Amino acid sequence: MSVVTPIEGEPFRYNFNSSTSEEIYTVDLLENNGSGACSYADFSIRRQFNIKNGEPLFTDLTQCKHVKEAQRHYASQSCRFFSDILLSEESTGKQGAMHLTKLIHNYEL
Repeated sequence: MSVVTPIEGEPFRYNFNSSTSEEIYTVDLLENNGSGACSYADFSIRRQFNIKNGEPLFTDLTQCKHVKEAQRHYASQSCRFFSDILLSEESTGKQGAMHLTKLIHNYEL
């Protein structure tokens, strides 16, 4: 598996060291309406072609393994961040935490 490295100062961009060569690929999670984009040749050739031809976003047809891994990393970091806020003593208490959790669960993309 490739190693994911967040790019400092760019919260939605990640670098990946190739698992088979010395190359480094960059993922931008904001591209393609949040479905992501990658500098990996497979993405540039096949996935981007599928996106331009109207294939559904967030599927194997439009995302490479690097984009999916960056999304997993971002989701994991976001969950840790919000749980730290919700569980901290400085939080607005249980009612505030429950309200924020409800807002997050009801948010539609």
